[in-house]
Amino acid sequence: MTQDNSTTTPLGRGRTAYLGAVIGIIVSIAYTLGVLMRTLPGTPQALVDMRNRIRGWLVAQGEWIASALGAEPVTREWREGMFVLLTMGAIPLVVMVATGRWRCRDLGIRMPNAIGWRVLIAGYLLALPFVYWMTQSAEFTKSYLAWIERAGLSTLAAYYVVVLLAEHFFFQGAVLAICRADRRWPLPAPVAAIEGGALRKLLRWIGLAQPTDGTVGFARVTRWLGLQDGCVVAVVVSGLLFGAVHYGKDVRELALSFPGGVAMAYLAYRTNTWLVPMTLHLATAATAGAFLLCLS
Repeated sequence: MTQDNSTTTPLGRGRTAYLGAVIGIIVSIAYTLGVLMRTLPGTPQALVDMRNRIRGWLVAQGEWIASALGAEPVTREWREGMFVLLTMGAIPLVVMVATGRWRCRDLGIRMPNAIGWRVLIAGYLLALPFVYWMTQSAEFTKSYLAWIERAGLSTLAAYYVVVLLAEHFFFQGAVLAICRADRRWPLPAPVAAIEGGALRKLLRWIGLAQPTDGTVGFARVTRWLGLQDGCVVAVVVSGLLFGAVHYGKDVRELALSFPGGVAMAYLAYRTNTWLVPMTLHLATAATAGAFLLCLS
């Protein structure tokens, strides 16, 4: 039987918690709209100007932080990295702290469960054909090879680590907490014993084919997947936001971003931490870079 800590833990600071959740969702939507405004046709000029002013101020703060850390000159990668840390790291963290959801376990910063490393290996092998397909796009290859040549491989690698850390904290940490009833992550996901026939054992090995407890319909599917009650909406919202911020990128990368975002949100809940999907994302990004360099 799955458990949901919305029924086992108090809501916390009442109205403050809900106000914080609303602010968090507004921040999420505002960030996504800000990204879309870069490339979405027909955006009113007044909104574009407002977006540019807000972004300009945040970028200036990022440049100040970069300078304070000794980054001279402040390159595009430093500036953008600090901007992402502010918008997807610091601001969501402040919101969660304001609601009393500051503990690591409330934000999905936990140790992986028993299936964590298995899912990591299986997910990487499953992703390889899609990564290869993505790197065969001429537009993708041209833009990323030009970026590697301009910034340098080591700088770009460091930039990606920082950005992915902030992105995954936001999409699979804060968003997966904010979109649940009690604004925090659920209790650790249950993992059933590996037993039954050969196929069931294989599925159980990676956390699937969990007991359905006599449920029917969609609830039966989520139980089979090992997804706890109250998590489906959060997974979908996280995937939508992740896909939306990739708008304007290469069509193949965009096509993979929404299902990839949903999959990573699911894996975060299922493995008890967003550190697993972040590691998987880093591995696939490194592999995509290797494909580009070796096949170009």
